[in-house]
Amino acid sequence: MSRGRYVPSLQAGIRRGDKVLVTGASGYVGTTVVKALVESGYYVRALTRPTSKIAPLQQLGVEVFLGDIRQLEDVQAASSGMDVIVHAAAGMKGSAEAMVDTCVRGTQNVAEAAAEQGVRRIIYISSFSVYNFNDLKDGDCITEGSDLEDQPETRGAYTLGKTRAEHLALSHLDDHDSVPAWTVLRPSLLVGNGSDILAPIGSKLGDFLPCMGSPGKRLLMLHVEDLAAAVLRLLENENTARKVFVLSDPESPTVRQYVNTCIRHSPHARLHLIYVPYPVARVAALAASLLTKVLRRGPKINKRRLLSVYRNANTDITPLIHETGWRPPAGLLSRLKADLKIEAQPEEVPVARAKSRREHSESVTPVDASAIR
Repeated sequence: MSRGRYVPSLQAGIRRGDKVLVTGASGYVGTTVVKALVESGYYVRALTRPTSKIAPLQQLGVEVFLGDIRQLEDVQAASSGMDVIVHAAAGMKGSAEAMVDTCVRGTQNVAEAAAEQGVRRIIYISSFSVYNFNDLKDGDCITEGSDLEDQPETRGAYTLGKTRAEHLALSHLDDHDSVPAWTVLRPSLLVGNGSDILAPIGSKLGDFLPCMGSPGKRLLMLHVEDLAAAVLRLLENENTARKVFVLSDPESPTVRQYVNTCIRHSPHARLHLIYVPYPVARVAALAASLLTKVLRRGPKINKRRLLSVYRNANTDITPLIHETGWRPPAGLLSRLKADLKIEAQPEEVPVARAKSRREHSESVTPVDASAIR
């Protein structure tokens, strides 16, 4: 399939003046953002890879432009005639080199193409993975001013790529007289709309679900539809340009609340939840590291990776609320349950079963180190 416009626009009900290019438009985040933009009346051009599945984009009637975010000429062509770029493209899979290159070179290309084509604004969707959890303490509040990871290479290709890309985006924030004006949005873990229900907890091992943390740990999550709604508010408020915003659901449910409300009422209800304390995970990580050195292959686990999972932090989205007057709607867990089409049931499990689950959750058994994220 060749590059360039593949599907012309069939949008109806366009009532906004700005034309918006969304990069990574066929992905989990991109598709949701495109849908919100269309429903709000924006003309949308979707930039996606030639190998991507574009049926959901076609159903929305948007113009589909096939190209590679790593190729400047593709991004230049896709940016032509656009007023705004929502940059959601990121390397999520493939080789480490490809993941980093997609994030970094892609952001470089967006910056250069937008400047050449006269794009007015860029909204860059970053990630909580850019934060330095090693310097945070339990109970600390993550804000726009929190330190970014200074050793991203130790935490994997995704963190490395997103951190380097963010530094590129941040370098444009102080260009007060230049066009385009950048806005950086840092969302926490995105959930809903078909996301992996186990992702906020861990990865299952057979009939067991190891949880990296305590039952009372706060889960920093955000419904992906709320991210899209925030993007709309940023577009509607020019005073949000050249700023950074943290975005996470203020409810921050605990692990126990999430398990009882969602997982225990899902197809994964029979999994045995095991809370793995940090000291146990740390010992397992050290053992895995030694094994990796001997075998010259295996999982790369270290303290910084573990802390990015274990740290029990809070968030503050006051700046976004102050600038836009918007906040995520209440009832995150109820919305996630609805996403999963889970039949409404009492939040509390029967006493006998609750006791059994406490026995599982309070025990600690050896865990395969490869399961530690």
